[in-house]
Amino acid sequence: MSDWSAPLLEAVAQAPLVRRRGRILQIVGLVIESSGPTASIGELCDILEGVRLVCRAEVVGFREGRTLVMPLGPMEGIRPGMIVEAGGHQLSVGVGPDLLGRVVWPCAASTLRRRIP
Repeated sequence: MSDWSAPLLEAVAQAPLVRRRGRILQIVGLVIESSGPTASIGELCDILEGVRLVCRAEVVGFREGRTLVMPLGPMEGIRPGMIVEAGGHQLSVGVGPDLLGRVVWPCAASTLRRRIP
């Protein structure tokens, strides 16, 4: 095995073999009920229309065999029948001295640049 193929083989070994998916059955207020996926409380999910990401959501509970998720962004365009796919991880934010005095929005790719006095 050559040196260039080792990282590729490692990536393939770590890749999930099965996608955990469900479909939106009902939306009541901010709570989205779906027929899955099998996930744990706090796990992040993607709400998809085909392959297009519509919204990210977090698993907040379960009821009568359904998974309950709440969106982490605008809900415009979300409707029954859309795919809910488990992401396999929870929302997290790295912390350290560089965050002191900064505003943090955990769903954003970065923090706001301006320091708060």
